[in-house]
Amino acid sequence: MKEEILARNPNFEDEFRDLVSLDGMRYFYHVTNQNGDEICNEGLYLVENRLDSTTIEIPQEFIDDPINYCLQENGDNYRKNPNIILLGIPEEDVKYAIVKNYNKPKDWNQDEPPLYVIPANYVIGYINNNFDIITNEQYEFLNEHYL
Repeated sequence: MKEEILARNPNFEDEFRDLVSLDGMRYFYHVTNQNGDEICNEGLYLVENRLDSTTIEIPQEFIDDPINYCLQENGDNYRKNPNIILLGIPEEDVKYAIVKNYNKPKDWNQDEPPLYVIPANYVIGYINNNFDIITNEQYEFLNEHYL
């Protein structure tokens, strides 16, 4: 499977590592079947005011072997059209990255609207189920390589 992905997208691993390599940043991810473009535009909604309520800090294993890590996170395709949302937050902003939410997202699967959101300027982009990396123009720290 990894060979097929690299045949389609030979730069995937290098592009991923470039996106999560700035000093002074902390990187997180979130797996969802929600629309990745909407999350890039609106931010990542949360029910609780805690990063660890919906995100996982990117471990070294993800950086070392991003394709196999993504395959594991996608759960052998038990998720339909999964997207892996990538977040990059400066270390000094991590405590303040979550803000109060006043909007009900279009694609929300609960009765009550989410109380919090990680703003779009911290959303690097997402990895879709075809292993394309879609970057978010609103992300403040996007390397010039991706603009």
